[in-house]
Amino acid sequence: MSLESVQYRSIIRFLYLKGKSRDEIQVELNDVYGERSKSLPTKKRYFNEFKAGRTSVVDIEKSKRPCEINEKITSESGFAL
Repeated sequence: MSLESVQYRSIIRFLYLKGKSRDEIQVELNDVYGERSKSLPTKKRYFNEFKAGRTSVVDIEKSKRPCEINEKITSESGFAL
């Protein structure tokens, strides 16, 4: 995730905590960022995540797939090497 995304989420979280509505946040961000503002669905998603209780502005690391195939994995799945 880029630093810009973290900063953008931070602004949305700050305005949300101040009690601003989703529409008020939309107007505020458009006034400041203009055409560089994130899309409306992105702003809505961030707002809804904070409303649902999210507190972090950084992405949670997702589990990754194994980087190598081993015999155990292939035998459990029914595939043979």
